[in-house]
Amino acid sequence: MTRDCHRADLVLDRMAAITGELGELLAALEADVEPELAGWTGEAREEYLRAKRDWGRAVERMPECLERAREAFGELAYSVFTGVKTE
Repeated sequence: MTRDCHRADLVLDRMAAITGELGELLAALEADVEPELAGWTGEAREEYLRAKRDWGRAVERMPECLERAREAFGELAYSVFTGVKTE
């Protein structure tokens, strides 16, 4: 189980790194795309802005989701090692 705990920590750490990379990628996308928005049709511009809001919200939620995953795994590992169920 120790190896599995280590592997889970590695996966969660990598997911946290990817979360940061996604934020950087979205910032780069904004820097590339937004100067050109004035030339887009109103419908295309609105669709981009809607998608940007959705992406932004999703990226903002990711750290909290990762923290919940860490907590859940910690509780699971505790239960496995001690035989005590957490609630």
